Amino acid sequence: MQSGRHATPLARNNSSEVKQLSKCGKGGAGFQCGLQTIAELCQFGAAFQPIGIMSLQITIPEAPSDADRDAVLAPLREYNVSQAGDPQLRPVAILLKDDAGASAGGLWGKIAYDWLFVELLAVSPKHRGQNYGTALMHEAERIAREAGCLGLWLDTYAFQARGFYEKLGFTVFGTLEDHPKGSRRFFLQKRF
Repeated sequence: MQSGRHATPLARNNSSEVKQLSKCGKGGAGFQCGLQTIAELCQFGAAFQPIGIMSLQITIPEAPSDADRDAVLAPLREYNVSQAGDPQLRPVAILLKDDAGASAGGLWGKIAYDWLFVELLAVSPKHRGQNYGTALMHEAERIAREAGCLGLWLDTYAFQARGFYEKLGFTVFGTLEDHPKGSRRFFLQKRF
């Protein structure tokens, strides 16, 4: 184990293990190796190394950085582009400011692969109930339509604003139970 990090080796020099694992086939639930899956092998600190592949280690940084995130994102982005083309990623920010220029909330999202994802929507407590949230969502919809999007999507917790979004024409397409424990997280979409 490395200092300040957890490490799990993904290669072992036991040739019989490598030979056995190199015969593994891809099954419906992932790679199957006899009665053991790769996930099971990793759980017990066992390792595999397909022939000709460099040895890797799993590391867990104490304080993950933007560079760590980018290291994960780069191969994912490369794969996605190879499979679905350029996502035409575009950030969207719609801000609420008072007369003095102070922030009172807004909407933050992004357009990617023909949909606008609303990541954040917030209105300061003293400005709630005055239709600013509705105005922000209408503006996001206008931007999405102008960009040629198929619709908008977002997520919200049971204790937040599911009803608000449903009044705006959104429908639930997924639910995550017990997030947080005893509650739910909903995923909603509005297709144009």
